[in-house]
Amino acid sequence: MDWARHWEDRTHGGHASQDEEFLAREAREKLLYLGSGDRLLDFGCGSGDLLVHYAPHFRACVGADFSPTMLDSARKRLSGVANVTLVQADAKSEWHKVPGRFDCITTAGVDQYLSRAEISTFLEAARDHLNPGGRIVIFDTIHPQRHALREVGLGFERAPLWRVAYLAARTRAAMAWHVLNGKAARTIGEPHSPALYRAIAARFGLTVEFVMSAFYDYRYHVILRPAQSGLAGESTA
Repeated sequence: MDWARHWEDRTHGGHASQDEEFLAREAREKLLYLGSGDRLLDFGCGSGDLLVHYAPHFRACVGADFSPTMLDSARKRLSGVANVTLVQADAKSEWHKVPGRFDCITTAGVDQYLSRAEISTFLEAARDHLNPGGRIVIFDTIHPQRHALREVGLGFERAPLWRVAYLAARTRAAMAWHVLNGKAARTIGEPHSPALYRAIAARFGLTVEFVMSAFYDYRYHVILRPAQSGLAGESTA
C-alpha cells in the first residue's frame, strides 16, 4: 500500500469525531502523558487538531507532516498560534528539517503506516533528539488482538453468534476487495504488538510503559524514555 498516496490529498486526520469538544477531550487525555516543557515535536501532526491543544503547554512546538493538504489545513487551524512551526517532512527527511532537541517527541495514529524497520529507525533518531529527562510518546497504536476481536464484534460488548459470523465474513470480504484493488488488506494500516516496542526499547536503552487509550478500545499508547531517566515499572497492554 502506498500510504503517501493514500494521505496526500486528505485535509483532516482520522479521529473518531471532528467535533471540537471531542478533540479537546482527546487532547486532554494525551496531555496527561506529554506533560509540558520547552520544545515539543509532533510527527504526523496532520491538520493540527491535537497540536493546537498541545501548544499552550510548551514554549515552542514543531508540527511535521508529509502531506501538503494536511499542512494547509493545519496552517488555518493554527493561525494566530505564535509558538508553532510547521514543516513538510516524512520519516526519512524529518531529522534534517527539524534541528535541535525536544522535551517531548510524539505521534498519534502514525505507526500503523510504518513498517517495523521504520519504527525502529524513527525511535533511534528520536531518542538521540531528546533533551535530558525527555520522552517519546506513540499514541493510538493498533493492538493486534483487540482489533481482531473488534472486527468480529467481540470487543467489550457481547455479540450474538450470528453477528460474529456476519462481521467475520464481512471483514474477510472487505480485505479481499482491497487487495484486488491494489490496496493494503487493512486500509486502517497495520497493528503493532507491545512485544515489538519492548524489543526496540531494550535495543536502544529505553524504558517503556503501555496505557490503553481512553477513546479507542482497540488502541494503546507507548511511553518511552531513556533508561537513566528512571521511569518506574511497565504496565500491560
